[in-house]
Amino acid sequence: MEDEAWISIEDGVLHAVGHIRTHFNKNPIRILKTISICTLLDVRVDDIIEKRIMDMGYLLQRTDKSDIMCELNKILQSDNVFNGLKMLWKYRIFNFIIPELAIQWNYDQNSKYHNLQLWEHTARVVESAQKNMEPINILMTCLLHDVGKPFVRTDKWVINNIKKVNPLGYNINNNAEDGYIKTNYVHHESVGANLAYGILKRLNFTKEDTISIVRLIRGHLNDDSIIRVYDNAHKSTPKNL
Repeated sequence: MEDEAWISIEDGVLHAVGHIRTHFNKNPIRILKTISICTLLDVRVDDIIEKRIMDMGYLLQRTDKSDIMCELNKILQSDNVFNGLKMLWKYRIFNFIIPELAIQWNYDQNSKYHNLQLWEHTARVVESAQKNMEPINILMTCLLHDVGKPFVRTDKWVINNIKKVNPLGYNINNNAEDGYIKTNYVHHESVGANLAYGILKRLNFTKEDTISIVRLIRGHLNDDSIIRVYDNAHKSTPKNL
């Protein structure tokens, strides 16, 4: 229970009542609660609060995990979930509550099948599931479904398959500059499932829910996956690029 007023809202902007640094130090969950309030009410924070969130997010490491999940669930179940998740990445809150996701911010997937940065793809997948009123376990599955990608990435220089002929009539080798970087994420679903297990255990999910979510992440590329439709909705096809 909050024992004092620590924020106010005016003209769609959230302001601090008193010293926001003191409020965050006294009760660090207010840092995450600020973002959940902005998400639920579709408002933004003022410049002072934004700076303090980014400076003091580390305090969430000493916050009870059940309190963290309470606020995260509010964000995931909100109609404004995309903006809420964007704030968690932009303000570096994921660095301290689910650090495995932090790397997705500004992460270029370098894929003809993905024209979105990894964080945005993830947030859009969650948003699609939320619009379909999926339960929290499915929303968590969507949030973590690609968590393994950055950890399995391989980049290979591929020379374009173009035959060149010199004036004398015989083939010459392709110039090394005539190529591109091909990126793969082989087994990201398996590695992601293993990472998700640790994340969910750390966040005090029940054994039953953990096993369920991990299985869904491991199988999210299968045609019969519950989240496949949401995942595919935010991919590109080569003809669209």
